[in-house]
Amino acid sequence: RYLNGYHRISSVFQFFLTKRHHSASSSGSLADGARPTPLTKKELCHIIAEEHDLTFSKSARILNTVFDTIVESVAEKKQVKISHFGKFTPYKSKERTVTLNGKQYVIDAKEQVKFKPFSAFEDAMN
Repeated sequence: RYLNGYHRISSVFQFFLTKRHHSASSSGSLADGARPTPLTKKELCHIIAEEHDLTFSKSARILNTVFDTIVESVAEKKQVKISHFGKFTPYKSKERTVTLNGKQYVIDAKEQVKFKPFSAFEDAMN
């Protein structure tokens, strides 16, 4: 499951980075304080379907498989590396105490995930 679609997944992410970078740079920079429009899962499915000549539902199943595999792997405490994109690393935060309105509250340690973009991802943003 992980290796069968690895090269195909990698090419989808490469396409996403290239397509998104060109469309963002052609529209110019955002005005001060303006927020970029988020790219939704539905839009990603349309991009995948168009680029690979698939139906929307088939591309949605593929994207769901990719996301589910990432989530399952990180939940199993595995690091996920996707070339030209980045890596997802599970970690456990430390318990900490915060003060709010004069009262102290303990925030329990919990499982979290870090994302570190690879240089190709960062280069596409600049």
